[in-house]
Amino acid sequence: MHILVYPSFSLIIFLVVSFIVSLIVFLTLSLIVSLIVSLIVSLITSIASKPPLSFYIMVLDPSQEESTIDEPIEGEPPPLIEEVEAAIKKLKNGKAPGLDNIPSELLKASGPTAIKAIHHLCCKIWNSKTWPAEWKK
Repeated sequence: MHILVYPSFSLIIFLVVSFIVSLIVFLTLSLIVSLIVSLIVSLITSIASKPPLSFYIMVLDPSQEESTIDEPIEGEPPPLIEEVEAAIKKLKNGKAPGLDNIPSELLKASGPTAIKAIHHLCCKIWNSKTWPAEWKK
């Protein structure tokens, strides 16, 4: 003679609740993983869309020696290299770059060569008394 043993009602409830909790945990972890993957993909895409460092070096033209002023503007002297350096140091981190796509963090980390190149650019603008057309956008 065989005796059939049926599981108790509380055991069935426990198994169902355990299954539901496991399913919720699995779905939550799946969602978290998909969000992380999505963030990584968007970060890689944004990094890949920016020009390489060689572009910034070319734009800043580090081959320029000390900036020289050919014709000073009457009344107001051109900006000093120290003023350019101070202005770069004051740039806020985490802000969106301008049309040149150069982030402020790159300018701050670029060192004296870049500061000389930017100073040279500022002096050229000062002497020509004209803003570059791209900066007027």
